[in-house]
Amino acid sequence: MLNIEKALKYNWILKPLTGMSITKFQQILILFRETVEKDLTGNRKHIKGRKHSLHSLEDKLFFILLYINCYPTFELLAFLYGVHRSQICRWVKELEPVLNKSIGLKIHPHKKPVKHFDEFINVYPEIKSIFTHEVYYTEQSIKLPVKKSHAKYIKLINVLMY
Repeated sequence: MLNIEKALKYNWILKPLTGMSITKFQQILILFRETVEKDLTGNRKHIKGRKHSLHSLEDKLFFILLYINCYPTFELLAFLYGVHRSQICRWVKELEPVLNKSIGLKIHPHKKPVKHFDEFINVYPEIKSIFTHEVYYTEQSIKLPVKKSHAKYIKLINVLMY
């Protein structure tokens, strides 16, 4: 289990791990606390089972910010926190929407990968303003020089492919 008290005392530790200073962390913690009190405690009945390894809200916020900033594997986080990797996955699924709701941003949309430039513009419309002019792209085959003896095989391959 990680001990985050030292990280919360020094900016030089907290900033590389979470991407923010101590004051910013404290500001987000206030918003995070309000959201947790509204969402998680009001909707849940008392659940019997193991005690939560992330005891305080500081631990929970530090965990999700560490995950978002550094994006380590679940195996590494499981090793650092002393739990199974499936528990790390459950924590991410539980805490990420709470953080998104508390700060009002979508951090990880968890969508399918974008394959074309048009899809990218549809997913992130604010990026369109970066381009000063229209970007044209095409997929064109480039004809490479070919030995005459191989030409008939290449024609056959092109016919089969297209």
